[in-house]
Amino acid sequence: MPRLLAPRTVVVALAFAALGALRTPAQTVGGHVLDRTTKGYVEGVRVRVTGPRDTLLLETVTDSAGVFYAALPHAGTVRLHFAMGDVAEFHTDSIVVHEDEFVQRDFVVEVPHVFTDIQVEKQVSVVPRQSGPRYPQDLMTHRISGEVVAEFVVDTTGRALMETFRILRSTHPSFSKAVMVAVATMKFYPAEVAGRKVKQLARQPFTFAAGDSRLSPDVPDDRRSAAPDPSTRPKP
Repeated sequence: MPRLLAPRTVVVALAFAALGALRTPAQTVGGHVLDRTTKGYVEGVRVRVTGPRDTLLLETVTDSAGVFYAALPHAGTVRLHFAMGDVAEFHTDSIVVHEDEFVQRDFVVEVPHVFTDIQVEKQVSVVPRQSGPRYPQDLMTHRISGEVVAEFVVDTTGRALMETFRILRSTHPSFSKAVMVAVATMKFYPAEVAGRKVKQLARQPFTFAAGDSRLSPDVPDDRRSAAPDPSTRPKP
């Protein structure tokens, strides 16, 4: 289970603006939940507070400002667990809350993002010298050209997540099938934000040109393959 990054303790005397009017009932733990990548506050994070032996004490959810607070039934040592949808849970180290104390911190978590091309500093690009989709034999025989535009998410390892794959435009179902098969094995350079690899939604055109002299190095010379756009970069 991934661990939460070391939280940054905030002086107890300081109160968040969103909690400024709150009169803390006895001992309370709370704070902001922030996205490690964007540094923004995260709404709708489920927060579980557990005591000794991971006994559940209470549950709450962060608000639109990424703020949560939990009034504890008694002083003691607790741990906080943060979960977002189906994402693996993040948790803190032990936090000691004394009687009548309000402990506030910023909790930084990894939120799984899928970025667009305009949101990243380095866009997804195709690793060069790969075989493109195989030209369907029947269409090549009849010298039928065509194009497919596909959209899919490229993860941080440079692989397409095929559950996100979809065809935006295609001139023939056989071309679509060829592209889907090829994308499943293609390698990409992943996108980056602040030097970190991130997921990006990519849109990639593939051109099937009858009579094209480009050959796939991995198939016999009598079978041609389609090539991604010459720029080798998925289009916005």
